[in-house]
Amino acid sequence: MLSTRLINQGGFSLYPGGYRSHDLVGLYASFFIIEAKDEGLSIPSQLWDATEKFVEDRAYNSTTPLERGMAVYLQTRMGKTSSIQATKWVQDFGQPSGN
Repeated sequence: MLSTRLINQGGFSLYPGGYRSHDLVGLYASFFIIEAKDEGLSIPSQLWDATEKFVEDRAYNSTTPLERGMAVYLQTRMGKTSSIQATKWVQDFGQPSGN
């Protein structure tokens, strides 16, 4: 199902066959792909590779704190070192508040 929403530039569209990526939707979909893989489900390599690429790109290039923070978290879940992206998040957006 998620494979039908994967677009060429990375990320996921809201609808099957869509052409425009929606970053927050893509990150949310990526979360479930990671969860499925962690539970031992088979993830097609094309889908996994595109998910890794998308999450890494969003960890470096997202313009909102929520999306970049979620991408950094997902990279960590994928076993990638994300300290550089976390540092960049703080530089770009400031320290998170404890509220």
